[in-house]
Amino acid sequence: MAVLIPSLDDLSQLVTPLNPGELCVARALSMLDDDWTVYVQPRLGQDIPDLVAVHDRYGVCAIEVKNWARSGYRPTVSGAIEYQCGGTGWSQSKEMPRYQAYRLRRTAPTT
Repeated sequence: MAVLIPSLDDLSQLVTPLNPGELCVARALSMLDDDWTVYVQPRLGQDIPDLVAVHDRYGVCAIEVKNWARSGYRPTVSGAIEYQCGGTGWSQSKEMPRYQAYRLRRTAPTT
């Protein structure tokens, strides 16, 4: 099994608790082989991705989990996410996954 930091048993002690989708992905990643280390909510520069999986051979993967129902959310052309508001229309979320990924990519050290 992969090493999770903090461990699955300690995830309830995080300052920002994981939502159900994040917890599901963390549990799934914990099933990876022993060569993987998965960091939960690590600080990378100014960002805190949900999970970062690290493997000596395969590299690093920053993971942002969106705990959304497909029918209740939609992306816009600008990269924003809109969500349904109780049947009264669509409102824009503050979360922009495309830009989160871009920031994380730019945070990675270059050689």
